[in-house]
Amino acid sequence: MPARTPPPTAPPPTARRRRAPLPPSFLSSALHLAALFFTLAAAATAPVPVAANEAAPAAPATTNETAANGTAAPAAVPDSGSFIAGSNPLHEAVGLFIFQALLVIVVARLLYIPISYLRQPRVLSEVFAGIVLGVSGMCRIPGFKANVFPDTNVSHFNLVAQFGLMFFLFLVGLELDPHFFIRDIRKSSAIAFSGLLVPFAASFGLSALLFNHYQHNDTPGSPDSFGAFSVFVAATLSLTTFPDIARTLTERKLQSSPFGHAVLASAAVDDVAAWCLLLFVISLDNNVAAPQTAAYVFLVMVAYAAFLWLAVRPVLVHWADRSASSDSVSQIVVFLVLALVIASSFFTEALGANAMFGGFLIGAIVPHNHSFAVDLVEKLEDLVNIFFMPLYFFYSGYHTDLTLLHDGDAWGFIVLAALIGTMGKLIGAGLAAKFVNNMPWREATAVGVIMNTKGLLEFVVLNLGYQSKVINPKVYAILIVATIVSNFVTVPLFSAVYPSGPKAKSPEPPTPESPREPSAAGAAIQGGDAKNAALEAQGSSSTATLFHDSASLAVLAYLPNMESVPAMMVLTELLRLSSNPLTVKALRLIRLSERNSTVMIATDTDTALRKDPVASVFRSYAALSGVQVDTALAVSSIDAFPDHIVTAAESSAVDLVLLPRTEPASSSATAASPAHHPSDHHHHHHTAVDDGLRNALIERVHRAAPCPVAVFLDRGFASPSDDGYDGPKHVLVIYSGGRDGRAALDLGARLAAAGPARVRVSLAYIRPSNNTAATDTAHPPPLTPTTPSARGAFVFPSAADDHDDKADEAYFDSAISRIAAASAAGPDGGSDAGVVSVTRATAGAAPAHAAAEAYGSGAAVDLLVVSGRMYRTQAAVAGWVDREVAASVLVVQASSAGAARRGGGGVVVGSV
Repeated sequence: MPARTPPPTAPPPTARRRRAPLPPSFLSSALHLAALFFTLAAAATAPVPVAANEAAPAAPATTNETAANGTAAPAAVPDSGSFIAGSNPLHEAVGLFIFQALLVIVVARLLYIPISYLRQPRVLSEVFAGIVLGVSGMCRIPGFKANVFPDTNVSHFNLVAQFGLMFFLFLVGLELDPHFFIRDIRKSSAIAFSGLLVPFAASFGLSALLFNHYQHNDTPGSPDSFGAFSVFVAATLSLTTFPDIARTLTERKLQSSPFGHAVLASAAVDDVAAWCLLLFVISLDNNVAAPQTAAYVFLVMVAYAAFLWLAVRPVLVHWADRSASSDSVSQIVVFLVLALVIASSFFTEALGANAMFGGFLIGAIVPHNHSFAVDLVEKLEDLVNIFFMPLYFFYSGYHTDLTLLHDGDAWGFIVLAALIGTMGKLIGAGLAAKFVNNMPWREATAVGVIMNTKGLLEFVVLNLGYQSKVINPKVYAILIVATIVSNFVTVPLFSAVYPSGPKAKSPEPPTPESPREPSAAGAAIQGGDAKNAALEAQGSSSTATLFHDSASLAVLAYLPNMESVPAMMVLTELLRLSSNPLTVKALRLIRLSERNSTVMIATDTDTALRKDPVASVFRSYAALSGVQVDTALAVSSIDAFPDHIVTAAESSAVDLVLLPRTEPASSSATAASPAHHPSDHHHHHHTAVDDGLRNALIERVHRAAPCPVAVFLDRGFASPSDDGYDGPKHVLVIYSGGRDGRAALDLGARLAAAGPARVRVSLAYIRPSNNTAATDTAHPPPLTPTTPSARGAFVFPSAADDHDDKADEAYFDSAISRIAAASAAGPDGGSDAGVVSVTRATAGAAPAHAAAEAYGSGAAVDLLVVSGRMYRTQAAVAGWVDREVAASVLVVQASSAGAARRGGGGVVVGSV
């Protein structure tokens, strides 16, 4: 055999521009699509199973049969049910269902990616998945239909979907808080019933047209059949879904406004009225020939609901009170609640209503005390929303045959149905909001628009009507498409009518005509330097009010998670020791996710704040330390976090905003406890921060905050050292001049005021290379950079950007004496040992090298304080801070918005 020719050697790679990596979500979606394509292709090309009336292939010979030559035939290998043995897993009931569920869930999730950008509910993607895979899409391929969705398996699939619907509507009932009904019941009832009755009455004309045009030939021509048909159509076009309205308001931060209160109360009343209407419709449908039986079923359900409220709800209240003493609801309580759901669903199904009413009623009576309802939702919502709900709403689209909509009349009825539903809500709810609630026309119109949010409930009604054959496939397709159109129109129409909720005010432009006069204490502390005082008066320095006679300090502490709490407590404790008094506004922000539990938290933030572990831990620390703390909690999208922080800083008139940043696990593990020995601490290298200290939240807060912003990157500042060292924290302040540099220097002075037993401060002044100021011969000579880099060149801001060499030098000199005095006057007083060392260096072309020399020249550093301008504008400095520094980092930025509003306003550090 000839030798194989080796492949030609590839030429050495040449330097090319590195492409940005694709986002993980894109790669994941591409892999899902590729796998889905090959799976569907295999299913579509698979042979169609043999029908029952066709000749089956000859069975193989068994061990008792004899071959033609008289010898025993070989024994047939039994079917092991494995694809290795040639068995088709889609011919097994379990295997087929698993594949169907996986296919539906994946397709629905992929379709939700583009729909989410349009701010549409997830239920639409699940309906679209049914259209793509159903009779209008892939099921038109015979091989796919026979192998993936055979008619014999539909009942099994639908059974699981109905079981999931029971628990889903239990979650819907949990979201209805009774206090929504109590809150101004008269005005909310006027909006709710007007918005329900106007479209309901207007829909009867459309019902008559649809019945005569499409339905009359498919149903008996009796008045009873038209009655059930018309009630179904009217209910479809007049319902409102509370959960979707609550999410829409929460996304726009309107849930706590008077407008949001009115809408939520009206939607809650409308939702309950809609369920009563739906109960009547189902009772009528199941007993068309005996209307009196339908009336009995309705009355028994009303009595059953009263029994649950009066007899069962007190038991649930007792369970909620007992669960308040633990972190979460116990497993036995969850079991008992789920058993109630199943038993109630069985009763309502046996009564002749529907199993879903049993689940909904149990959810509606669950108390919201102590976040009991929220805890139950968190236990169940992922399984129900990810697995069960796509299976149910998939069938809404699966049975939608778009090929039936081949005439202009059908599309005319779609437009007419969408208009009647939308305009009926707009007229009914909008006029009631205007003339009963005395709302302005803009808000009243917005109420009418958002009350048209139908969402999942309308699809549930349509499925019930289709399964009971009250509406035929063509009318069903018309109403499904009209519902989709109505949902797509509601969100953008509401955004156009009511464009935004309350947002943080944008920073006002600077007003140089009315500069703030510096205080006498401030001028004295600055050493009497006339030029520096002039800079302060012009608002070009953030330190005009940093040091004055008052020692009080107000801080806004942003608490994103539990990991940030220990370090924030240690930093707050140091500020407490140097402030009299220290007041802290602790802001806890929770991301608004796809989970309904976050919407429930947003509508009841008071209860959530009492139960939140992050806020509770910080409150406990404040109570023990004597810190005046005010905690607040908000739920919103991540994009709105900066608005919440800025708004809280403005309303609380704070002097400093603290934004914590935490290391990823890969880096924090190596830098969690910095050692207190220079040999193993100064040259420590660790993984870079994910996005450093320059993410979008920090930048937006810095641009709009009315005061300086300090970004705290914790690398073990609150953790005990490995060698048991429990001495004072060593803080290194790298001063580079300018407004940011002075703010960093002043914050270092505030920390030094805690006393030398707790904080020791080192100062390093990195000056520009052309600095003509005299260098103190007692200090080390200027550093010569060993690795000059154009990328790391320290380009100082121009004079217009508040840099002045003499003023910066004078401010640094005065800070030395001020920090020494602060240490001596601190709680441990009598010593000026709080100042460890003072370094002056010329940056040259490598400020990162100069900073590293200062960092490694003395004792181990626990906290590095740098200016925001130095970090943001110097790539080499940012890289050194992110990758080489093992100490915790505090990046201080003097807000330009604060300078404009307060004449240079900054952190009120107090007298030292």
